[in-house]
Amino acid sequence: MKPPAQPRSVNKGRHLASWPRALGFEPLSDSPAVGLRLRFIHDRLLAAFGRRNWWPGQSPFEVMVGAVLTQNTAWRNVEKAIGNLRGHDLLTPEAMAATADADLAELIRPSGYFNVKARRLKALVGLTLEKGRGGERPELLDLPLESLREALLAVSGVGPETADSILLYAANQPSFVVDAYTRRVLARHGLAMGDEPYGAIRDWFMGHLPPDVPLYNEYHALIVAVGHLKCGPKRPDCPSCPLNDDPLLDEALRPKAGLGPAPSVDGPAPPLAMPPGIDPAGSQVSRVRTPKAKRQTPNHGIKITATKVNRPNGEGDIDGDTATRPTVTQSRRPK
Repeated sequence: MKPPAQPRSVNKGRHLASWPRALGFEPLSDSPAVGLRLRFIHDRLLAAFGRRNWWPGQSPFEVMVGAVLTQNTAWRNVEKAIGNLRGHDLLTPEAMAATADADLAELIRPSGYFNVKARRLKALVGLTLEKGRGGERPELLDLPLESLREALLAVSGVGPETADSILLYAANQPSFVVDAYTRRVLARHGLAMGDEPYGAIRDWFMGHLPPDVPLYNEYHALIVAVGHLKCGPKRPDCPSCPLNDDPLLDEALRPKAGLGPAPSVDGPAPPLAMPPGIDPAGSQVSRVRTPKAKRQTPNHGIKITATKVNRPNGEGDIDGDTATRPTVTQSRRPK
């Protein structure tokens, strides 16, 4: 009998690090402190980027269409495709169902993989009309969360990320969306390995945050903002990142962020180390930033190992789930 397979690390067999554990954090930890750290990240990102006003769309059905079209393409291409559909009055399930596959594919050509996406849209429209009325807000979206998610996942070409995007942004139901940006940010801040199953990360978020639709909506959009503008896969812009003074930041990124060297292993680790500015009694974050010259992390007996975050297998493939999101633009930092 073969031994159980070990979890694959994000660095092809190289374990992420033992340093989060030294601070009381296991990857995807169940520690009550995780909720505070997640609120710290949310509050810092919100202060830096402001409200993102997601998802761009004039109706819930348009959001559903956009969630399919955004698979493996930039949002600007999705906007062109949706503009074509709107120009031909096809942004209702009934109108789209009555359109020939070839005509639909031609209209959504700017989004790429147009023949595949046309079939996926037709499958989604079929489910929508099967469950009741269509229109700009289909009756399908009124199903209970788990029933709707199960139905969406049964549609060809709709993976977990697309299904949760529809649940959160079209149906206004509290289902957290996980993407490649989410994995990268969590791994670089000692909260996850980065290659855990989609459902494990989603359940972890939802287990540490209240089931709040506006919170989930904004949180995911803010993660996309920092991932797109600051936390790139190869050249992260750590000096200007609003999370750059996190003491759990990956050792490889610390010099970029103006932090001192990683703590060594010659002292007792505290039960919890919180980033500067967080109030353990709540989620209010100080707006006062520590000068770079003084950003030194206390020696708490931690050894940090650098990690590289790769996309999980299948993400980004046309047969996988969506890996891109609406274009993020830099907004002014609130005063």
